[in-house]
Amino acid sequence: MDSSEIVVTTVRVQLAKQNKTQKQLAEEIGMDPTSFSRLMVGKRDWTVKILDKMARPLGFHSSAALFKILSTPTFVAA
Repeated sequence: MDSSEIVVTTVRVQLAKQNKTQKQLAEEIGMDPTSFSRLMVGKRDWTVKILDKMARPLGFHSSAALFKILSTPTFVAA
């Protein structure tokens, strides 16, 4: 699983937990839903700025908490 797939999986899991759509998250972080969709299917690269904006809406206390989850070896190995 590459880093982009890890981000996408994390986003999908967190959205499901919150019963939220990709469109809702995109709008919350001030991003065009179509552009966000391109991220989710791998047609655009994730940036630290986007990850930082998503952290709190996804339920993380900070972007550092999100980055920690994304770099956890057990999560990466899953």
